[in-house]
Amino acid sequence: MSEQNYNQGVLQEQRYLTRAEKIRELKSFEDYKCIPGIWRRDHSDDPGGRGRVDHEVLPLVDDLNTLDGVCTIQSCCGHRWPANDGYGGEHFMRGQLWLRLTERLMGAIDQRVGELLAHDVIVHVQRLYSFQEQGEPHDVLDVQWHEDRMDEAREVISSFFRSLVLYGAGGRLLKDEVAV
Repeated sequence: MSEQNYNQGVLQEQRYLTRAEKIRELKSFEDYKCIPGIWRRDHSDDPGGRGRVDHEVLPLVDDLNTLDGVCTIQSCCGHRWPANDGYGGEHFMRGQLWLRLTERLMGAIDQRVGELLAHDVIVHVQRLYSFQEQGEPHDVLDVQWHEDRMDEAREVISSFFRSLVLYGAGGRLLKDEVAV
């Protein structure tokens, strides 16, 4: 194998979620949740989050992380706060998840994303292509919902990804898949 082909193969493997990456990310998240003061219960002091964990989105994050081939890497429950502009306006930040998926699931997203977007609570889904510090490409799925509809979003997103894991892109039950 030429060096160029080898390098392309390595990059392709790192592009999608691997078992080792999921284990590492979930361990890091469990450690992170133990940091004193990391939980946000009052959003008025810090509506943008800035690295603190929103307790409202945690059930969705935990549910998705139990699924084979899915790993959350960023989350926000969504927020509204006064604009203080003298006009009574509000600022808002949509609820959001960034997900890493296996290659099979990312391919299934390409086929079935319309099912997720058919729900009016979901306002945005996009595939992001990013490069980490080491120069490795990583595909990330960005899912956003109306900031004041967290409970509904949790149900829609959880159901969609459970279906995606079970049935993939073609709508047939997948049995002999390797868990990640």
